[in-house]
Amino acid sequence: MVSQEYPYSRGILLSGSLAAGTFSVKSDIDLIVITDRDELIDSSIRYKRYNFDIVGGSINTLVKLIHDDCTIRRGVYAHMVGHSKGSSSFQVGSLRSSLPRIR
Repeated sequence: MVSQEYPYSRGILLSGSLAAGTFSVKSDIDLIVITDRDELIDSSIRYKRYNFDIVGGSINTLVKLIHDDCTIRRGVYAHMVGHSKGSSSFQVGSLRSSLPRIR
């Protein structure tokens, strides 16, 4: 489904309650899509009987999103990334330390 919607994706991380092991029947499925494009993906899709919340972009785009989210809001995206599982799973700190400083 994600590869059809975002053919330029490079990796997909499962995050949120499903990745944290607290998923319930009422939960949505949170995905983080890593791409090679700087544009932000922020969408909700209903597929079969599940609701998917999808956030994505390049690593730089995602780091800026998390930084801004922690500065302005409650850190929702940082929490989402902190509960991610996938072939490219990472923690916010290691992601941030591997990239140039955000201005």
